[in-house]
Amino acid sequence: MTDIITIALNKLDADPLNVRKTYSEDGIEELAANIRHDGYRLLQNLVVRKSDKKGRFLVIAGERRRLALMLLAEAGEIAKDFPVECKEREADDATEISLAENIMREEMHPVDQYHAFRVMADKGTPFADIAVRFGTTETIVRRRLALARVSPVLLNLYREEGMSFDQLSAFTLTDDHARQEEVWSSLPSWNRSAYDIRRALQSGAVKATDKRIVFLGGLEVYEAAGGGIRRDLFDTNNSGFATDVALVERLVADKLTAEAEKVSAEGWAWVECHAEMPHEGNRMRRVYSELVALADDQQAELDRLDGEYTELAELIEAGVAGEQAEARLKVLEDRIEVLQNPGKIYQPTDIEKAGAYVCIDHYGRLRIERGLIKPEASVNETTSSAAGEGDGGSTVSGGAKPAKPFALSAALMQELTAQKTAAIRAELAHNPDIALAAVVHALLLSIENAYGSDETCLELRLTSERLENSIKEPAGMQGRAGAGRPCGKSFVALPRQSRRSLGLVPGADARRAAVASGLCRCKLCQCAATAALCQNQPAPPCR
Repeated sequence: MTDIITIALNKLDADPLNVRKTYSEDGIEELAANIRHDGYRLLQNLVVRKSDKKGRFLVIAGERRRLALMLLAEAGEIAKDFPVECKEREADDATEISLAENIMREEMHPVDQYHAFRVMADKGTPFADIAVRFGTTETIVRRRLALARVSPVLLNLYREEGMSFDQLSAFTLTDDHARQEEVWSSLPSWNRSAYDIRRALQSGAVKATDKRIVFLGGLEVYEAAGGGIRRDLFDTNNSGFATDVALVERLVADKLTAEAEKVSAEGWAWVECHAEMPHEGNRMRRVYSELVALADDQQAELDRLDGEYTELAELIEAGVAGEQAEARLKVLEDRIEVLQNPGKIYQPTDIEKAGAYVCIDHYGRLRIERGLIKPEASVNETTSSAAGEGDGGSTVSGGAKPAKPFALSAALMQELTAQKTAAIRAELAHNPDIALAAVVHALLLSIENAYGSDETCLELRLTSERLENSIKEPAGMQGRAGAGRPCGKSFVALPRQSRRSLGLVPGADARRAAVASGLCRCKLCQCAATAALCQNQPAPPCR
């Protein structure tokens, strides 16, 4: 049922099946102003369904329009029973219709908005009236009309999704279309952010100390390429400024590209140029170069030179060396240093999966970071390794899927763990010496680490309540543990024989049994804390 019917405004209610629940007051007011400007007519009919209450209808699609009409009715601009044209649908389709209306919509393209606003602006319509007519703000209208300053070539490029809206907006700094197109063409594809476009369009010059100028080799290189220079007469160094920012960026891009080609010739999987080291590069996995092994003849030469150097040094020390001994010794040192530092190389397998960034460091020097592995390459490598594992390291061929690794089910793991815990409990109940060793060990760990430790399987917690504030004369209480010292220190302060006779320190057999039973995960028999108890020393951290 899709018949158009007319319903009084005060007979329309919000539909609880409408998926959209939140509406901004500003948006409703703007929509009401738009409806007012259009003679209180709706461009699109409401979609409704019959309510359980007789004579009333629920709005499936168009709740914002209903709220805007209600706002106009409250202001007295329209009657409360204002007739509203609606389309009636069945209740079964309510949720789907509401969802489609709120999701299956697309905002008007900014360039289309610009052309629409421009038609009205050319007729002399004030910006405020244009904003009301289209249900938007004056700021949006001014920003869209500012696109008139942008070259039609760049506007078409934006329509074809060749640039982002931020990049397009950056060109509104100037109305020189030729300059805009020149800047866009001169900037490399990896350095065309809105910030870089604005910087290139601005009249500001580039200092001679800027890292880009330093990277190029000075203003002389830039000037030789046809760039203009503005010099400061009050600058004692007379270094000057580069006035053509776009030319500087192009020269930098050309030099980085040339260096990148050299690096790419090494065989890396990928090589990218950037003005600065990308942040994601610091989070990548990487491979490292290895020292080059000396060939047999080089190793033999090194041994020979080393022997000659030793003999010559002894002669010089004894004062019986010839006049040319010092010069010969320097030659030997230089050659030995060359042989001992043969350089480093990357393995071919690493080069095939890793890449490099070519960029400029903070001081204007060339920076090349090799051996970086992108996240997707790491995932592919892991997947390939998993697929290649099998009996004897063989791989599965012929398109067959690799066999899944054997694994116990979660339910079986839970049952086996419970059985192991029950067995340990039973052994602990029948071996008090082992139980004491485990308890003392767990308590010592709780003293050293208040947040618990994974070096014991016992869940024990040591607490201490301060009683000084509850006793009138705490200094006279000679029965306090350790005469005012913490209970831990009082325990350690007990004579060794007293602690042994009281059973506070487990014997060596008990400690070894605790390790064998799995109660201790850090080899209690070698625990430094337990050893300290036996030696009447403060307990150090358990290692």
